Amino acid sequence: MLFATIVCRREVARARVLATSAAESGAIPLVALVLDAAAEDDGASEPFELLRPEAAGIDELPMLAAMLALEELREACKPLLLAHLLARAPGETVFYLDADSLICGPLDDIDALAAEYGVLVKARTTRALPHDGRRPNEADLRGWGLHDDGVIVLGGDHAHGELLEWWTARGRAGSGHDSGIGRILRRGLGRERSVPGSIRR
Repeated sequence: MLFATIVCRREVARARVLATSAAESGAIPLVALVLDAAAEDDGASEPFELLRPEAAGIDELPMLAAMLALEELREACKPLLLAHLLARAPGETVFYLDADSLICGPLDDIDALAAEYGVLVKARTTRALPHDGRRPNEADLRGWGLHDDGVIVLGGDHAHGELLEWWTARGRAGSGHDSGIGRILRRGLGRERSVPGSIRR
C-alpha cells in the first residue's frame, strides 16, 4: 500500500509529522508531492519520498498555478498524483491523506476493504447534526460534501479511470465547481465505503 500527500515547501513539517505517524503504524514511507520543490530539495534527509510535479507527470502545473488558489491547486493535483501512483505500482492500494492528518492506529484492514469496495472515503459525520441554530449545520455539510476531501483510498485491482478523469476535470475548473472528492462521490461515482476510525484530522 502506498501512502501519499500533497504539500508546498512551507508545509513540509506537516508531511514529516504524517510520515512519522505512518511509520509508527507500520506503513511504508509516505510519498509527498511538493508542489513548489526547489532544485536543491532532494528529500534525502526527509522521512518521506519527495516527489516533484514533473516526476508525477504533472506538466501543466505552471498553468494550473496561474489559474487556481493554493487549495484549488492542491485539489486539482490529487487525481493526477493518484493516477501516477496507481500506474507506478499496478495492483497496489493507494491511500491519500491531506498533510494535516495523523495516523493513530493500525491500518491492516485497509487493503482488504479497498480490494472489496474499490474506493474508501471518510464520512465527515456518522450522525445527523443537531438543529440548534449553530454551525456547522446541515447546509454547511451539503456544501462541503458528506465525505472528507482529505482522505481517499483507491484499490489497485479496480478501474478508477472514470472517477479520476471526472475529478481532474472538476479540479481544473476551480472554486466555481464541485471539485472536492467529497462532493464528487455525493454524485454517485464509485462504490464507496467509509474507512475505519484510525485517521484524525
